[in-house]
Amino acid sequence: MIPNPPGGPPVRGVVIARLAERHADRIVVGNATTVYLLGVECPNVPVGTALEVEYTIRNGRYEADQIRPASREQVQ
Repeated sequence: MIPNPPGGPPVRGVVIARLAERHADRIVVGNATTVYLLGVECPNVPVGTALEVEYTIRNGRYEADQIRPASREQVQ
């Protein structure tokens, strides 16, 4: 996990990867990125679907801001 910079703003980013696991409170995308949902809904798509996940790192955890299927251009 990536820590927040001390006293700095939260770290934000985007990951485009395939859905590997789905749980009630989190998803796993790519090989090992665990993203906590915290009220953000994951699209009802099968495992293996490419997702675009916008996240903020808080207290060393990736927390989802938005999740949507990735476009074909983003995956290639």
